[in-house]
Amino acid sequence: MTSQQIASNAGKPVFDWSNRILLAVLAGILFLTLYPFRFAGVANLPGMSSPLFLGGGGKSGRYADFLNILLFIPLGFGLAAILRQHGKSLKTMLFFTPFAAALLSYGIEFLQLYIPARDSGWEDVYTNTIGSAVGCIAFVLCGGLVNRVLSGYDAAL
Repeated sequence: MTSQQIASNAGKPVFDWSNRILLAVLAGILFLTLYPFRFAGVANLPGMSSPLFLGGGGKSGRYADFLNILLFIPLGFGLAAILRQHGKSLKTMLFFTPFAAALLSYGIEFLQLYIPARDSGWEDVYTNTIGSAVGCIAFVLCGGLVNRVLSGYDAAL
């Protein structure tokens, strides 16, 4: 880096680790939510006229909700870190992170309509969005500490 580039980045926190973690989290979410990867040609839409209306699910319960929230916390944390790195405000982070997670979650639930072994529902979209919001808030509360620790590991590698 030139001294001019270093000077321009002096006031901004650098989260070199956040891109790698975000990619790993996205890969993990897609694997865990779309496995067994056997897509059927026609969606299993009992009683629905359009795939835009997700089913009721059937796996609702506190444990499933907890797992959905837990799955999306790292995504919210990583998205918040990237938004902070690009100089976005707290208000932008708190709006965009759950919004992006809701879109991703809806896309996953839509794809699960075409996987015979999976079921989809709006409660998963809600709980995943809550998980990303929790991750974003966790970043706001302890992102500086995590950045120092992970940047130290990143520099050591």
